[in-house]
Amino acid sequence: MPLEADDLTIDTEKAAPTEFILHRYHLSSDKENTSKRTLPFQAEVLNSAFSSDNTQFALLLTRPLPSPVFSHVQSLSKGPTTPNRTELSLWVGHTAGGALREIGRLFFKQGANPAPDLSDLQWLPSGKRLSYICQNILYTVPSN
Repeated sequence: MPLEADDLTIDTEKAAPTEFILHRYHLSSDKENTSKRTLPFQAEVLNSAFSSDNTQFALLLTRPLPSPVFSHVQSLSKGPTTPNRTELSLWVGHTAGGALREIGRLFFKQGANPAPDLSDLQWLPSGKRLSYICQNILYTVPSN
């Protein structure tokens, strides 16, 4: 059943590092509902998009990661681990609740030139695919 909402937003400013808040504002009844949702890991939300029927949303997440070899060497020396890779991942979820599903991910070296530039995350009208631009190339991916 489609959500009868006039506006949906995602707020990461007022949430813990592993959470986000989904706001649903109904213009017809002048009511706002909020629900706290959990991210799959501590990450920054770079971009978000809602499907045209407001039943699904997509999140583009990023987090720094240490390289596996560097992590192993650091664990032997008991020193701090410094991230030297970044992960970008695309996740989808239902506005009514439930777990997020990962659609795909991309790794790149921190300081890579050029760093992958993902933008314009959007749902296609069918609600079955997402589109985004990476390095000035338009991509579409299935949402399931």
